[in-house]
Amino acid sequence: MKKNLVVHLPGPKGAARTAKTEYEVWKLFFNDNMMHTVVTHTNEEISRNQAKFSKSQRYTGQTDKTELEALFGLLYISGVLKNNHVNLEELWSKKQQILEVLDVAETDIVNQVPLSLETRGNKRCSVCPRTLDRKGRDTCITCKRNLCAEHRQAICAFCI
Repeated sequence: MKKNLVVHLPGPKGAARTAKTEYEVWKLFFNDNMMHTVVTHTNEEISRNQAKFSKSQRYTGQTDKTELEALFGLLYISGVLKNNHVNLEELWSKKQQILEVLDVAETDIVNQVPLSLETRGNKRCSVCPRTLDRKGRDTCITCKRNLCAEHRQAICAFCI
């Protein structure tokens, strides 16, 4: 007759046992060696494509590990928010949705996320979800983002 004996303890194994934060767990999947490889090959691709752009450093600047980690974080947030139809520029500009997901409205992490301050060329409201597609007739006085009648304020929610 066999008994229900626990041969080994349940839970994380190996290096995962010592990880205390979400970032430490993520680093188990993407260690520094992998990130260095991604940064190296990304910078090589950027160097190959620099000839296509005349003198604009904005598009041809080299990247680093921190920038790629921020990009991966945005892609994770995009997956959580189910924003697979939004381009990268719009992800950078969705500060309010990022705050709602991370629940860090009063911390310094928010100030580390660079935001796009350019207005949209199609005059859509910067606050409304893409599905509403409201026309923005007014603009924020500080960042010049387009705002619809519902979100009309002197200073938009992104700048407050």
